[in-house]
Amino acid sequence: MKNKTVYLALLIIFFLLALFQNTHNIGKEPVKIWDEASSAQNAIEMMESGHYFIVYHDGKPTHENDTKPPVNLWFKVFSYKVFGINEFAVRFPTILSSIGIMLMLILFAWRYLKRQRMAVLLILLIGITPGYMGYHVARHGDPDTLLLFFVTAYILLFFYIFYEYPKVKNRYYVLLALAVALAGLTKSIAGFAPAVGLVLFAFTQKKFYRMLSDKKIHYTWISALLLFAAYYLIREAFDPNYIKDSILRELSLAKSYPYEPKHPEFSFYFKYLWETGFYPFLYIIPLAIIPWVSSQNKMVKKLLLYSFFGAFFFVLGNSLSVTKNEWYIAPAYPYLWLFTAATLDMVLSFLHKQLAGKKLLWYSAVVIFVLAVAYFYVQRFQKIHDKNQIYQEVLYHPEREGAFLDVVKDSIPEIKEMTIYTNQQWRQMKFYIKKYRYLDGTSVDIKEEMDSTFMENPVLCAQKKLIEDIESRYDYEVIMEGKYGKLYNLQGIKKKPEARPVEKDQ
Repeated sequence: MKNKTVYLALLIIFFLLALFQNTHNIGKEPVKIWDEASSAQNAIEMMESGHYFIVYHDGKPTHENDTKPPVNLWFKVFSYKVFGINEFAVRFPTILSSIGIMLMLILFAWRYLKRQRMAVLLILLIGITPGYMGYHVARHGDPDTLLLFFVTAYILLFFYIFYEYPKVKNRYYVLLALAVALAGLTKSIAGFAPAVGLVLFAFTQKKFYRMLSDKKIHYTWISALLLFAAYYLIREAFDPNYIKDSILRELSLAKSYPYEPKHPEFSFYFKYLWETGFYPFLYIIPLAIIPWVSSQNKMVKKLLLYSFFGAFFFVLGNSLSVTKNEWYIAPAYPYLWLFTAATLDMVLSFLHKQLAGKKLLWYSAVVIFVLAVAYFYVQRFQKIHDKNQIYQEVLYHPEREGAFLDVVKDSIPEIKEMTIYTNQQWRQMKFYIKKYRYLDGTSVDIKEEMDSTFMENPVLCAQKKLIEDIESRYDYEVIMEGKYGKLYNLQGIKKKPEARPVEKDQ
């Protein structure tokens, strides 16, 4: 009981620290370009139109920027209705998903495995995993953390069903089918990819061949695939060519269509996890040999093999893809957390047994270990936190117009018509344009060239070269100036100075 109280206290502390790492100033940073901006503006259109099944972009079904099913958008619409349309609301589903991931891992380790120390280690790891607590995952409103929630659910459910079979209640099969289907309906094929290692692990186990004769197993995977396929077939009926276009979009990850490949080298993900994403915890992998050789706990040994298979084959499979991004590998983190926490937990148990009769030596080792972990945790936690806070102050060029438009509307809400002059990609600024069109009917036009209507409304510009172009060509009044941009009232084209007559020599 005494140990449980200590572990519970530690668990609460690390949970709150991880939650702080996840949420501190999460609504301060403007919406990011690309996926976050796309889903954020698509959710506005979904809420505005009431079309909750087909994803729309600029009033038309989207077959380009975002072909993924709408589960992620449903969460955003709910968030908008609760918090309004703002950066925090865009990222609130990420916060909920992150909390859900931690609660599932705690329930799995504390209640099912009866390993309280492992539960503490899992939450400790989450708070200081750089690739998770950063860009595009737990700190932004992209669909990746929601995907991780469903992936974590089916990882844990599959292990439970496999280990407890045949004494498994029907509700766990239903939950597994739902988790797999919802992972697919969150990020399409990427939702199924983390399950490859689980299937390969299963085929290495004699027990699985007995399970294959059970109809419940087949009902589960068939139900998951039918739920996933049903969305695509129904949408295809109302939105022709959706399946073809979405498949082409998904296959673009495996080849250089429709753009040049990013990080085509095979070793990219292994190197990223080793040096950055899961640094320095991959160095712990060799320690797994200790519990593997010395422990009599068959369940934890199975979990080590299970999580290793899941992580390795997911990373290996993604490494075969030509186009790579750091966040594509995020579904490996639940496996890595389980493997690392189980390894450390069993190593500590091994050391405890070795020093059981030497209390002074054991207590001395515990004190040294706790101090070392505390120092290491604080250093890693602070480094990740500082990086996230600094990152908020830097805007990519395509994010500046939208961020400045938000500042302008907050300061001068009475402005209802505006022109943005830009040479950047439109995706992020369109979120803010749609936000204010929905909220108060503000009309914002985007122009890439100065035309005959350029001076009709106030002009917003946030690119240095274009600001110079405006100020060299027009007479103007600066209505508002921000860190990156200016809002102008253009008063007319500057007159060229009259040519002075050339005086003849006397």
